[in-house]
Amino acid sequence: MTNEEQKLREFVSKYVNDDNEPTFLSDLTALISEGYYPKEFVEWLLKKELRYSSMLNKFYQDSDSGIVELTIHDLFYYWTKNVKQ
Repeated sequence: MTNEEQKLREFVSKYVNDDNEPTFLSDLTALISEGYYPKEFVEWLLKKELRYSSMLNKFYQDSDSGIVELTIHDLFYYWTKNVKQ
């Protein structure tokens, strides 16, 4: 395991409460390495209290009206309009 892989694994285990950690980690690594999403977005995403389903490839968040289902593209759009500075 490389130093980068170890750092990613520690980061994911710190911020993600999910039984699908290995899949999540590989998906996250692919997104970063491909340059598909900015590093700042990925860091913001990991700090959010979201659950991830690798089977559905979707994120879930609890809200007052129930559980909200989000794709990575939904989250990126929100981030670009509301968080990115």
